[in-house]
Amino acid sequence: MSTVWVSVIAGLGAFSVSLLSIYLGYNLFVAGATGAFKFTAQGAGASVGIESVAPGIAFAFFGAAIAVYALPKLMGKN
Repeated sequence: MSTVWVSVIAGLGAFSVSLLSIYLGYNLFVAGATGAFKFTAQGAGASVGIESVAPGIAFAFFGAAIAVYALPKLMGKN
C-alpha cells in the first residue's frame, strides 16, 4: 500500500515541476529573454538536439518532456 502512495506522490511532484517549468518558460519567452546555447540528449540509439533557441521555449519544452514522462506514471500506466 505504501508503494502506491510513494508512486502517486512522485508522479504528482514530477508533474508539478513540469507545470512550473512550462509556466516559467512561457514567462521567459514573453519577457523576450535571449541567449545562444546548445543542448544535446542521447539515449536508446536516438539523439535530440536544440541549438540557439530562446531560453523560454527550451525551458517550456523541458517541462513538457517531464509531463509526457510523468503523466502515464501518475495514471498508473508504466
